Amino acid sequence: MEKTNFTKNGVAVYSYKNPKISGFAISLFLRSGPMYENETENGFTHFFEHIVFRNINAIMGGTLYETLDRYGLYFNAATYVNYIEFTISGSKLHFEIAAKIISLVLSPFILPISEINIEKRRIKAEIREDDENSLDRFSDCLVYKGTSLARPITGKCKDIERFGIKKLRSERERFLVKENIFFYIGGAFKDKDIGLLSSLIENHNIYSGVFFTNIAPVPENFGNRNCTVAVKNAPLTSVKISFDIKNDDFSLPELFCLCDSLFAGESCPMYRELSENTGLIYSYDEGLNCFENISFLNVSYEVRADKFLKSIETVMKMFEKAKKNAGKRLPLVTPAYTDNALLSLDCAETICSDFGYYNHILGCRYFSVNDKAAAFSSISEERIALLANKVFKPENLVISIKSNRKNTDIINIRNTVMSILK
Repeated sequence: MEKTNFTKNGVAVYSYKNPKISGFAISLFLRSGPMYENETENGFTHFFEHIVFRNINAIMGGTLYETLDRYGLYFNAATYVNYIEFTISGSKLHFEIAAKIISLVLSPFILPISEINIEKRRIKAEIREDDENSLDRFSDCLVYKGTSLARPITGKCKDIERFGIKKLRSERERFLVKENIFFYIGGAFKDKDIGLLSSLIENHNIYSGVFFTNIAPVPENFGNRNCTVAVKNAPLTSVKISFDIKNDDFSLPELFCLCDSLFAGESCPMYRELSENTGLIYSYDEGLNCFENISFLNVSYEVRADKFLKSIETVMKMFEKAKKNAGKRLPLVTPAYTDNALLSLDCAETICSDFGYYNHILGCRYFSVNDKAAAFSSISEERIALLANKVFKPENLVISIKSNRKNTDIINIRNTVMSILK
């Protein structure tokens, strides 16, 4: 069962123990990101994530990375649109040193300007590598138009120049708010380790502020897309297809099952049809971006220009068929969440990421793997069929294309889609 403790300065420390494995993980979640940033702050959360590692190294006298290697620890972080997750993991023999390191995320900034400038150059290189002209960026600007979600997680190169030590120190109080941070401990650890981590957290100043909910800003024309199709000029052809979802009448497990009915498992129909049966493409990337109020289901792939329209026809036919078949595939997708529920406890990092995300970002409140399994086992075929019929409609659809604009007939694409999706 997940357990909950609070430090004396008000920080939640959640834990889920599995003493049968040899490793542990500690994750620190901060509710922040582009969803909560204004235009002048865009990219600051990601900048903060980067700078923290240099700051910890400075606090440790330049020994952070040698210490991680000496004790076989792994320490990394990732910024998402609505939170950062820092995670440190390793053998249960070295919980104390790991706890000391990750607690230093909460420390004041002592970095010299020279160190900050080096990290700025690294972030700018990341931005260039991510490519502002990528399909994902193009799609985000369309799908999330008019909201903070349309802004890139990394910000833009010109934004990074505005951030410095003064900004870091002033914004630290906004980041380290007890309402928006929590720790998660997973895997093999002792009860006293929770107290150890809590005492380390209590050594730092934690502030009080506004709780950041997971309610996303609603994009322009959400649920009223009328099959939006847009093209960005590019030498190669790629496409991203996105459907709006209103969460009002459906649970998150139902949304995951709908997505999996098309894209998950050895028998998933989308892969078999697009790749194995027709050879139109080799692979694709699918996603389900969830918030408390709305969600977005998407799939993207590259394809030969002369096979593009055929691929669109094929994909749309699969979405249309899902209105009848998605529910029937439920017995093929739920075992990953029910029969395999205990497998998530075999990896300490997965315990922290999954339960931290599902329970305390998405708000599902699964207190054990059995709770999560029960939520998925209670889903009916009729509910998934009803969800598919509500989602896979032209009014929820945005198609973002990168290709030779002169050779891409938007009207023909839209007519093709409208003739298939009813």
